This record gives sequence, structure tokens and C-alpha cells, in this order.
Amino acid sequence: MKVPARRTDPNRRDRLIDVALEVIAEHGVARTTHRRVAEAADVPLGSMTYHFRDLEELIAAAFRRFTERITRVYNEAMASAHTSEQATSVIADLLCGGQWFSPKDVVLVCELYVFAIRNPDTRVMFGEWAALSMQIMEEHYPPDIARQLESIVGGLILTNYFAPEPLAREEVAALIGKIAGSAS
Repeated sequence: MKVPARRTDPNRRDRLIDVALEVIAEHGVARTTHRRVAEAADVPLGSMTYHFRDLEELIAAAFRRFTERITRVYNEAMASAHTSEQATSVIADLLCGGQWFSPKDVVLVCELYVFAIRNPDTRVMFGEWAALSMQIMEEHYPPDIARQLESIVGGLILTNYFAPEPLAREEVAALIGKIAGSAS
């Protein structure tokens, strides 16, 4: 009897992480299961426990991938700014242009907030993400202003997603400019 050849899939772990983000965005962390992710990734259920100790590890890996992607986009956009005024404009564009946070990304941020509340390791990762964001801002603003802006940006992302009438780009730029201007 001939044993069937094993299907090699060297990128399976990465694919599972990407698919987990899709499942989280569609169903939420509370309804994300190994089975759902395995089905969506079209892999055997046993692959899940081979690659991840438990579901919590998979979800944490997915959120790390998400925060790395968002930070990369943010960092690349902010690198084009050479003054604090340009940085203010870049932040307003990112918040209002849909290129930084899509509606799915906002859902993932909300799911990440909730997951981090109950998961100490993810809370640490969340703190690292905020620190990276502030570090990027500190290239354009003093540390106290960068910290204030980091807090405001998180609120603006959620406000513009949930509000019946999101703040216009000009309003966002004016708000950021007021905070940044207080550094003078």
C-alpha cells in the first residue's frame, strides 16, 4: 500500500495568523475558534495545535501581526513629514483618508482592546504598540505632546468610526494642531 505524499505548506503558520485576523474581524474574539480558523484556512484542525499551543497564542500572534502592519503604515506616512505642521497634516490624512484604518481595522482595534483587558501578555503588547506610536510622534513633537496626541488619535479613530457624522479632515487637523501648537 502506497502512503500518500504529505502536502508541504511551509507558510502555514503565517497563513493561519492572517486567516485568524479575518475570522476575528468577522466573528469577534469571543466566537473565534480553532475550528473556524482551520476551516477558513482550509487546513486540518490538527494543524492548529501543531502551530499554536492554544487559541490564546494564535489570537495574540494575530494581534501582533495587525499592530505591526498598522505601525509600518503609520511610520512610512510619518517619515514623509519634516516639520510638526507636516506631521499634523499626515496624521489628519491618515485618520480621515481610510488608508490607515479601514472599517475592518477599527473592528480589530476594538477586539484588541477587549482581548488585552483580559490577557496580560496582550496588554503588554498593546503597551509596546502605543510606545512605538509615541516614538514615531516624538520625531516631530516633544514627548509630552506626543503622549497627548497618542491618546487623542485612539479616540479619533473610534469617534470617526462610530459617529453618525465623523469629524471632517479640517476639524481633525485643527484639533491636532491645537495640541501640537501648545508646545510653542
